[in-house]
Amino acid sequence: MENATNLELRNFFIEYLEKTMSYAKNHPEYDINKNNYHLHSDNAKLALTILNFTTKLKDLIFDLKKTQVFIQRFPNKKFYEENEIDQLAYIKYHYEVFLHKIHTILEIKKLAVNEFYKIGLDEKDCSWKNLKNQPKLKNKPVSTIIEFYFKSFEHIIKHRNLNTHRAFFGDKKNEELSFDYSIYKNAEKYGYDVGEDFRRIIPKTFLNYLIKDYRKEKIDYIKNGTQIAENYIEQFETIILTEFFIKVKK
Repeated sequence: MENATNLELRNFFIEYLEKTMSYAKNHPEYDINKNNYHLHSDNAKLALTILNFTTKLKDLIFDLKKTQVFIQRFPNKKFYEENEIDQLAYIKYHYEVFLHKIHTILEIKKLAVNEFYKIGLDEKDCSWKNLKNQPKLKNKPVSTIIEFYFKSFEHIIKHRNLNTHRAFFGDKKNEELSFDYSIYKNAEKYGYDVGEDFRRIIPKTFLNYLIKDYRKEKIDYIKNGTQIAENYIEQFETIILTEFFIKVKK
């Protein structure tokens, strides 16, 4: 089964979960109004742990994909702009969500490894520095996947850290476009003329084209990053499910 296909592994895991739930419900101590976790075997508890973390990882991928959808359109323009949110601020906000979700995927993987291999670290101490040298993780393929994920997204994770701890966005193109856009926006709002010189240097139609191009650039970047993250999650899940199968069949 170490060479099983992803489909075979997932089918086995789903069937195991169904049996686990059925066993608990048929147990004489089962109480629909209480947590029945104590009724499960150690392997069943491990299966529920896997389900918890793989579900979180899948939800995070859905969140990454949602950022593409949000950025692609700027709905309710009048409402947003009345509340001081223009389309560039809208893109910035959802791109920041992308940065944070990429980082969260790494954090969830570390927590999953800590639980699955019963390493026993407190969540607050569950850093990769503390995890990677644990004897239980020695020569484990899952360690390689986490290392590769971090290296692939190291630039994004650093960006996220600066964004979180220093309120740093660091997108020069967004800043420049926002400055020019604000001049036209404020002129319309307060009823003044931006001047012929400014219109000649930055025509509004050209500015709109630049914003459209910037939006596409961000969507393509997120789409590519999401696909890479999803591939890593699939590999991570396959490794965990393979080890779980071997453990159950011993």
